[in-house]
Amino acid sequence: MWPLLLLVAFLLSPRARAGQIIGGREARPHSRPYMAYIQIRSPVGIKVCGGFLVREDFVMTAAHCLGSQINVILGAHNIRTLESTQQRIPVLRSIPHPGYSQQNKRNDIMLLQGDSGGPLVCSNVAQGVVSYGDRMGTPPAVFTRISSFLPWIRRTMRRFQEWRPE
Repeated sequence: MWPLLLLVAFLLSPRARAGQIIGGREARPHSRPYMAYIQIRSPVGIKVCGGFLVREDFVMTAAHCLGSQINVILGAHNIRTLESTQQRIPVLRSIPHPGYSQQNKRNDIMLLQGDSGGPLVCSNVAQGVVSYGDRMGTPPAVFTRISSFLPWIRRTMRRFQEWRPE
């Protein structure tokens, strides 16, 4: 994992700002349908996170993206314009890892159950969830390793698989 993070660190531009593409290029519109844009309403205001669809009714993101009201937007290429492909889904249940620590960002992973916070993808497989880093996109960025949480992810998704609101 460290060699990959070092490679990413060298590719990132120190002058990049939020909302810019860092060390890459714009994806072909709608070529990443699993990507989610997450809007979080909390007592201090609105913040946004990235996430990705892991099943038709679960999104994975970072636990620090928890808030009182969360909406997931799927099918967006440009979030600043209303596209006919966009789906806005209110989150029914946020499930942060039980060992999440806000102080040191340990276990910074969360599942969001919807009615129907960005991944690190290597060889078309999600390997990590962005945990924290510099707001300007400069290295080092820290990722929570998904594979370390697979037992919890599977247990949690099984437990809530049959639950549906009335």
